[in-house]
Amino acid sequence: MKTRNCLHCGKTISTKGATGLCRSCVQMGNKKNLGHKHKNSTLKKMSAARKKWNRQHPGYWVGNGNPRWNGGIWQSAKGYLWQRIGIGIRRQVHRIMAETIVGRPLKRVEVVHHINGDRSDNKPINLLICSSTHHSLLHSGERSRNQVGQYT
Repeated sequence: MKTRNCLHCGKTISTKGATGLCRSCVQMGNKKNLGHKHKNSTLKKMSAARKKWNRQHPGYWVGNGNPRWNGGIWQSAKGYLWQRIGIGIRRQVHRIMAETIVGRPLKRVEVVHHINGDRSDNKPINLLICSSTHHSLLHSGERSRNQVGQYT
C-alpha cells in the first residue's frame, strides 16, 4: 500500500483518500486551509504577464468589454427574453418594451400578453397589456376539452 503525507498536518496516510488529508483533518474541516498550508499547491497561479495586462486594462472583461458580451440579454428555459439592467438586477424584455410603449412603469397586477404566442417576439404590435383575469381568459380559449368537458 502506498503512503503519503497529509497536506494539512503532515501525518503519514494511505493514498486511498482522494482529498489528500488524514481523517482527523477532514473531520475538523481543514480542507479550506489547503491553499496556504503547503508549498506544492495545485491551485493555478495567474502569470505575471497576465496580472500586468489586467492592471493596464481595468474592467476589460466586465460588461461590454467582454468579447462574449451579448448586451446582457438571454433566453430563459420558458422562452422569455431577460435583460440585465444593473448589478444583480434583471427584467423581462417584454415588460420593459410595454413600459416604453405606455410611458410609465407597469403595475404588478398588469400582465403582458404575447398575441402570436411567441414569447421571444417582443415587437410592440405583438404585446397586449391586460389584467391577470383577462389574460387567463385569453389562454383558456387555447386549451381543448375532451368529450366529458375536462381540459386535456
